[in-house]
Amino acid sequence: MTIRLKFKDFTFIGMGVLFLMFAYTPKGLAAKDCSKWLEGKAGKTRKKEVNEATTHFKAYVELLIERQVITDKELIRFIEALERGEIVNPISERKARVSRAALIHRKGIQIYIDETKPNPRELLEWSHRILKEKKIVRKVRVKVQEETEDIHQKMIFRPVTGKRFFIGEGIYQKEIHLTNTIEVMSTPVTQKQWTEIMGENPSYFSGGIGSTEKEVNGKRVLMRPDHPVENVTWWSMIVFANRLSESLGLKPAFDLSDIKWRKGTRAENGTLEAESGEIRINAPGGDYYLAEGFRPPTEAEQLYLLSAGGKTKGKPPFDDRDLQYYAWYVENSNGQTHPVGELKHIAIDGQEFSDLYGNVWEWGWDLYGSIPIWGKNPVRANRETYSFFVSNIFGGSWASHIRWFFPANNRWRKGQARIVPHKNVGFRLVRTIDL
Repeated sequence: MTIRLKFKDFTFIGMGVLFLMFAYTPKGLAAKDCSKWLEGKAGKTRKKEVNEATTHFKAYVELLIERQVITDKELIRFIEALERGEIVNPISERKARVSRAALIHRKGIQIYIDETKPNPRELLEWSHRILKEKKIVRKVRVKVQEETEDIHQKMIFRPVTGKRFFIGEGIYQKEIHLTNTIEVMSTPVTQKQWTEIMGENPSYFSGGIGSTEKEVNGKRVLMRPDHPVENVTWWSMIVFANRLSESLGLKPAFDLSDIKWRKGTRAENGTLEAESGEIRINAPGGDYYLAEGFRPPTEAEQLYLLSAGGKTKGKPPFDDRDLQYYAWYVENSNGQTHPVGELKHIAIDGQEFSDLYGNVWEWGWDLYGSIPIWGKNPVRANRETYSFFVSNIFGGSWASHIRWFFPANNRWRKGQARIVPHKNVGFRLVRTIDL
């Protein structure tokens, strides 16, 4: 049976209920419920006062602005139309074509504009106030950033104790045993943190709103300081890990002396490629888990972190309704990265970790493989330099759809060629501390 919704029955009675639905359900679901609700009862509100309709409309749009469904650019376009005496839909058609949530909200808003005729003059005064408040907040933020560097995300490592845990269910369940305590970056590496070590910023999302120029080694570098660094090859990450170790007096995890680098590629700008040779692990017996320096996590360690310390058997520690509160993904990211640490944290051993899901995929150490790993301190060999080798990336990104966060195999990963940088792939590092 096919149910066709008719737009003529449309209303905004009970708008407060709609707002609660939007605030406490995932954006996609909320958008769908809003749309059905808006489409279903419009006729009953035609007797309401225009100012009441305008109040409801403002409340709904302000919530969409707060949730970043409506951007500053779209708000300005909305204001410009009001100044001409027109009320246009603040959500652009272009965005509606690429975002399901934007499409649903755009339809709902358009129906409401057509049916209830909100007051343009009142909307203009209100929208000017909203834009002014946003500009004030932005100016204050910039001023604070100029006055102190402490505003930016620090590189914080937090301890996590390994243990036995399970991935998968039923006949697909596998046991993994991690025996070491590691310290893990609380967030992905940021553009500022990368630039302080490497001197350049390779990130695709280095300019735009929130960007600034920082002086590094005598030159000005454009960046969004607290956004995750991205657009770096796996090899560039390995060099960063070694340099970070050296800067803190630790023995680097990787001996790269046998590697011949491809001409014209550099770690500093994120393009580094290996042409031949082999990575050696600076640890007893070449045991990856016993390296002293910083390193990308293994597949087992990434699975442990993503399952909140092995508590969820490979499932996220939240359901799909709460995804928007933990991850920047295709429905709430507006097609870009966001500052790390803005959304809810995931607790592991009483420690807080941000952006384990979404924002950027995170490089791992292991080679990508179709067979699940299991056992004690498992790791897939990953020392040779063939250019076609593909490594794991975990956790989803700003461009990921919901299926990547709740996959059937509970593994949250895919493969990425190690020599290919991408604007949705970054990383965080770990280090074994109970040596």
